[in-house]
Amino acid sequence: MGARANRAMLAMRDRDYAAAVKHFDKLGKLARADDRLAKAAGFAHLQLGNEDEALVFFNASLNAQEAQDDVHVALGDIYVARANQDKAL
Repeated sequence: MGARANRAMLAMRDRDYAAAVKHFDKLGKLARADDRLAKAAGFAHLQLGNEDEALVFFNASLNAQEAQDDVHVALGDIYVARANQDKAL
């Protein structure tokens, strides 16, 4: 992981989600290609209320690594909140 990715993950650890999102945004495609970075970016966006961006990153994370229960739960929560029961299940 590069310095930018490390700063993003440190910001997540410190619960500075706005800073984390800035770092993930600067990482661009790399943040979507790595399942751990995409997952973290998804949760950072979710914490900031950016559900659409969270969905993009969560789906990218699942494309790289399907077995992530917490990501599946987060996606389900978003879809339930949007009254999209088909996708929630």
